[in-house]
Order: sequence, then structure tokens, then C-alpha cells
Amino acid sequence: MKLTSEQVKQTVNQLGAQVLPDEHPAMPQLNSMFGEHTFFVDETGLKVVEPTAPPGTERQSGEVVSLAD
Repeated sequence: MKLTSEQVKQTVNQLGAQVLPDEHPAMPQLNSMFGEHTFFVDETGLKVVEPTAPPGTERQSGEVVSLAD
């Protein structure tokens, strides 16, 4: 799931992780392996946020998924 800038700010505040910039050399490979996502990196590894609310609902929520430790 590609996050909006506001969602990225919220996630960074909650996780304490850094966003992997779109210009990072690993992005093409990550996108081909995991799809279009906003990737986060912290001391425990690589993470993405997957939506948990059904499509079409007003409230957006997500679950942090660890891709690599």
C-alpha cells in the first residue's frame, strides 16, 4: 500500500522508523518483489503497512507487516 504524506507522518511517529525514499537503489527490486508500497526501515528490519479496513469504508486502518529482520 502506497501511503499519502499524512499517513507516512503518522506511521513514522508511531513506529519510529524511517521511510525508504523512492529514489533508493533497492526500490525497483523491492517493488517487483512486494508490489507498490511505502517501505519503512528501523533497527528491527524492513516493514510495510497493509490495509485492514474493507474497501469503501470511511476509516482507514492498517497493519504493520515485517518483510525482513
